Amino acid sequence: MCKLDNKKNEKMSLLFVGDPNLGEQGFRVASKYFKNITCLIWKKGDGTRKEEIRTFIRSKNWDVLVSFYNDLIFKKEELSKVHLALNIHPSFPWIRGVAYDTLPLIERHKKFGATLHYITEEIDAGRIIDILQDEIQEDITHSQFRLLTQKLCLEMLEKTLKSLSGFDYLAEVYEFFGIKAKEFNMEWSSSYLSRKQLNNILDELKRREPTHCVFR
Repeated sequence: MCKLDNKKNEKMSLLFVGDPNLGEQGFRVASKYFKNITCLIWKKGDGTRKEEIRTFIRSKNWDVLVSFYNDLIFKKEELSKVHLALNIHPSFPWIRGVAYDTLPLIERHKKFGATLHYITEEIDAGRIIDILQDEIQEDITHSQFRLLTQKLCLEMLEKTLKSLSGFDYLAEVYEFFGIKAKEFNMEWSSSYLSRKQLNNILDELKRREPTHCVFR
């Protein structure tokens, strides 16, 4: 990441990167707290747009990057242009990969979460700053649960940006997040579930239990 400077909040540049699902809602939240915002929306699978976004990010320096409900994996060249790069992972840190809205139902978890962490080149691996959690109701369907995970991610976004907007300098933000990360002292799971692995789990579950709530 870039070296932190002493730019005051009202002049901080916020780069918001999201996807079509929650991008507009997330941008509205960000607009409540920051004036100097650039919003980039990317749909997974759009290779042309992906390269356009990479080129654009590399074209200037950014104070804060917030990746929200977003599948774009940032490379070293993009992260080197950002002072403070943050991502909101739509689950607990022990659920890495693509199973955030399925594994809790398959394994019948009692709670689900959203995790704020620093962005690194490695997927779901940056230092954990904050976690929000809520309870999972019994017999909830997949479609209902997905909406709840999105709602919790929006709550984490609002909490994060409200905190950011309360500081005059980026260095203060970095210190504040560092304290929170130390308090949580959480580690990511060593395992990562790929799309292929998840599909295999779902195929086997559907064979054994076709009416499972994860298929509704």
